[in-house]
Amino acid sequence: MTTAQLPPVAPEVTATLVEDLSPRLRKRLDAAVTKLGSRPAHRDGDTVTIAVDEETDLRLHAPGGVVTTADAITCGCLLAPACVHRAAAACAAPTADPAPEPAGQPDPPVAGSASQTDDTVSAPDVASPAQRAAADAVWSAAAAVLEAGVDGAGAVAQAALLRTAHTARLQHLPRVAGAALSVVTLLRAARAGDPSYRTAGLVTALAELLGTARRVGTASGAELAAVRG
Repeated sequence: MTTAQLPPVAPEVTATLVEDLSPRLRKRLDAAVTKLGSRPAHRDGDTVTIAVDEETDLRLHAPGGVVTTADAITCGCLLAPACVHRAAAACAAPTADPAPEPAGQPDPPVAGSASQTDDTVSAPDVASPAQRAAADAVWSAAAAVLEAGVDGAGAVAQAALLRTAHTARLQHLPRVAGAALSVVTLLRAARAGDPSYRTAGLVTALAELLGTARRVGTASGAELAAVRG
């Protein structure tokens, strides 16, 4: 099986499946991802089937080409759905690009955006408390990756970053969310020994992510609009 054979999985789906694992299974997750990579897989319409072993199949159902719910990944093993295989499949698959926000979606409320009167001038827009919290969570997850290094930033650390990326997107911070997904993609390439991977690319992506996430809490006005993306 290769990553290209698997349908993209929404970031929040991967995060949920990893979060639902027991501590014992989380310790086995990286090995399970590696093992799945050596197993045969085939596609039938919107479903990709992986042979976990001679008697057990794992299926990823991706209507529209993307796995959008945790229930769309099923396993036939005795421990399912609480097995490590479902999370491993999600971690082995490419991360889906976030769905675009609907056209005409109103901008999120921001601090300092109260209506102004003829006698007063409103303060520059700043990030809302929820946006600052989302950006801080991304920064913390990215800092944990930086501290762990490529060898230590396995599937669990990546899932934590995916969760914060999803939260950032929900808080209308697409630039931060996209930067987090880029770091996860590069981490996976590094750990898989992808010949196209370059360390400099990961360093640049991490620096961009950390810097952008930090600026959400300090930027205002036009700078904040650029940081949001």
